[in-house]
Amino acid sequence: MNTATTPAPPAGTHRIDTDPLVAQPRLPLRWWGLGIRFAVAVAMLFGLNFLSPLAFMPLYSAFEHDEGVLFLLETVRYAFVLAATVGLVTLWMRLIERKRLRDAGWVVNARAFGWLLAGGGIAGAIMALLFAIRSVTGLPIFESNESFSGMIASAPLWAVLLILFGMAFLSQGIPEELLFRGWLFNIVVHRPWLAFWWTTATFTIIHLLSDGGQQYWYDYLAYLAIPFGFGALAGSLVLLTGSMWIAAGIHSGFHASHYSIVLLTGQAFNPAAWANLAIGAAFLVPTVLVLLVWHRRRTREG
Repeated sequence: MNTATTPAPPAGTHRIDTDPLVAQPRLPLRWWGLGIRFAVAVAMLFGLNFLSPLAFMPLYSAFEHDEGVLFLLETVRYAFVLAATVGLVTLWMRLIERKRLRDAGWVVNARAFGWLLAGGGIAGAIMALLFAIRSVTGLPIFESNESFSGMIASAPLWAVLLILFGMAFLSQGIPEELLFRGWLFNIVVHRPWLAFWWTTATFTIIHLLSDGGQQYWYDYLAYLAIPFGFGALAGSLVLLTGSMWIAAGIHSGFHASHYSIVLLTGQAFNPAAWANLAIGAAFLVPTVLVLLVWHRRRTREG
């Protein structure tokens, strides 16, 4: 009789039952079941971002002449989007996946916060490197964005920071990663390459609806290199660390770094196709390295 025990995962990560026969979900994990889940995730994502401004409209109207309160309300709305996403994923995990929220990667503690900061630091370093290349070589990866810089120049600094970082973390990075590198990733984590590729692909696809200043059809396709790049890096780091929070850090850090560059320099991403491809490639290089480390460790452990 084998009495060996499996060591517990480190705090801040989560153990997913890798036996697909245990706790069978009500919706099968076949291609069409994954497709339905993707559609539900998209409905959650876009539904909350569309409906939340409508829900806050009475408050916006009541304080329309108080700019400070409006900035605070907008930040509260971002927090509402995050809270609602957590609530909806909790219900889905309980009712459909027959699992707990923590099985989607939602473990809130000091280690999780550390992974969030680590991911943000990695994304920030990549963005800083891109801007350094632009500064040293003159390669216009970034270009002047007067509309955005003019908009934030008219607001007090505290409000700008509150809005930009609230948007990056509360409205974009954390809730979107709970959906993709949390829920959708972990339901098939017993097939790690599937988890990596299907969440990277679906995350990229939804950005066809994003407006990054594209003018032509090939600009829209090239723009997908950016979410593909940082999404792939986020997924590879989840494979390596077992924590959704490092993916949330990559995603949030990407947006926060971009907003910070705009705030400090008045320059935003160049919407040209070649620039989008270059930015995406900057995130794919470390992705390959992370996947190699993960694959070597996985092979060594049997």
